[in-house]
Amino acid sequence: MIESRAVFMTASMFNNSCVPNCQREVTRKGITIITTRAVKKGEELTICYTGLLTPNHIRSAIYKQTKYFTCCCVRCQDPTELQTYPDSVACPDCSGPVLNSSCVDCGEKIDSMRENQVRTLCDTLVNRLMKEQDCDMLKNGFMKLERMVWKFNYLLVKLKIHVLQHKDSCESCQQSHEFSGIEKNIQDLRNCLGITTYQLHNEQVREHQEAASKMSKMMI
Repeated sequence: MIESRAVFMTASMFNNSCVPNCQREVTRKGITIITTRAVKKGEELTICYTGLLTPNHIRSAIYKQTKYFTCCCVRCQDPTELQTYPDSVACPDCSGPVLNSSCVDCGEKIDSMRENQVRTLCDTLVNRLMKEQDCDMLKNGFMKLERMVWKFNYLLVKLKIHVLQHKDSCESCQQSHEFSGIEKNIQDLRNCLGITTYQLHNEQVREHQEAASKMSKMMI
């Protein structure tokens, strides 16, 4: 396979936003930019240069390392990321989102060291579960992660998408009610961030590409 890159002269002029009003669709015939919502007269058309489901600190690092800029869109300037709290662990008392070591809902103070330990544990757990197809292992891991992080935490969302893909090809899971609320939760997140079905599909493709890239590097 020959790897290559292309520069689309007009499309490359679109500025970045982490709540874009446009999406790009690349095919063998070229690239098409379409709006994803109603756009006001005179409003700038924007696309997102990276994943929409990643939290601010990851998007920011990608922009600085590969694009050499700092994004100042409304989402990047909002510590809650439009009330989604994608990097938050769950409060042990009320299960609310934790921001700056304090629960947003009940005000309970959380030890910052414990926060980091939970994030590390969850990252390890999700990386393992993303390779898992055993129903019981997925259910147990999913339930464990749900207790540790906020419902829109990017690691939990990543696992939810994987679970939905597994469910589509598993008759046992299709008949079960274990994962019945996942579709609604993903839709609620999409509504908050204005993510279209096509953009969500792109997120899934991105995950597969990253996994394939990691696998190929391990085999070298």
